[in-house]
Amino acid sequence: MRALIPVLIAAAVLLTGPAAGAPAELPDRPLSLEECIALAHQHSPSLAIARQQVISASAALDRTLSSYYPNATFIATQGRTAGSSFVETPAGTVAFTTSGRRREAEVLLSQTIWQTGRGYSVNRARHTVRSALAAESAAAQDLELSVAQRYYSALAAEELVKVAEANLTAARDHERQVKARVEVGRTAPADIAPAEADVADAEF
Repeated sequence: MRALIPVLIAAAVLLTGPAAGAPAELPDRPLSLEECIALAHQHSPSLAIARQQVISASAALDRTLSSYYPNATFIATQGRTAGSSFVETPAGTVAFTTSGRRREAEVLLSQTIWQTGRGYSVNRARHTVRSALAAESAAAQDLELSVAQRYYSALAAEELVKVAEANLTAARDHERQVKARVEVGRTAPADIAPAEADVADAEF
């Protein structure tokens, strides 16, 4: 019966939707609570979403802080050039066209000294990161609580099954005793029906 626990925990982990990637491979043995929690951390979609939100918030903070750093812009220009010119000769002025290639490169370095609302944007981004971290921690705690509840529910169900099996064994023993007494004439055949009913109830 202990083999039922991994199946119950796997179902609990996937309650919020299918996890990305390959499904979890469960060992063919009972799992400890720590193993079930570790399995949930690896395959829970809700926890994966919370982690991605932390990464996204951290990236947004980096983008906001980048406004405090200098910006370097590299510009390269290449192409053909054309123009016209003239030369004075004894016969008069002679016009002609010129052509060539143009190659230029420059680096522009700039930095924003002051910008309205930049400090507020940074503070907001930092609070967003803290909020995402808190949400991730809360998601992990909720997941661990859910797994623990289902784990101990599975253990309690096992104990109930053991009690039911003991009751079934006792009912069958009582049925055999009643039938044996009926065979030797020490009790009435009508007593067999209640004993069989007890067995049926225990089996159910």
